[in-house]
Amino acid sequence: MRRTITVGVGALLLVGLLGACGASAPPRSRSAGEDDDDSTAGGKSGGMLRVVWAEEAKFRECYDEARRAKPDLIMRVSLIMSVTGEGRVDRVSLTAAQDLDAKLKECVTGVAQAIRFPGTGKAFTLRPAVVFRP
Repeated sequence: MRRTITVGVGALLLVGLLGACGASAPPRSRSAGEDDDDSTAGGKSGGMLRVVWAEEAKFRECYDEARRAKPDLIMRVSLIMSVTGEGRVDRVSLTAAQDLDAKLKECVTGVAQAIRFPGTGKAFTLRPAVVFRP
């Protein structure tokens, strides 16, 4: 599942892939009025990617700070977030096509680790990507 959000004049895009236990969720039919991100790990409904998207302003703060050193910074950062059944992020890893500034990496990791998800009773992996551009 893919979803992109563009906000404001300077855009911060969040592109998400949701997987349960490391595997991509299979496509499924949607009910009327249901958003693309309403499927979650373990087959429960609730939109786990919305929880990540709700932190967009914090990811944006990381980007704005990084742009002080590199004003033309454009970058896609892929995250792998391991989430416990209680909804705590217990592991985050980041990858990008270009080198990640240590401060940007620390900031994005900190934002991701602070996110709390609704407890599902089952651990899952979430794979959002954050695209930073002016």
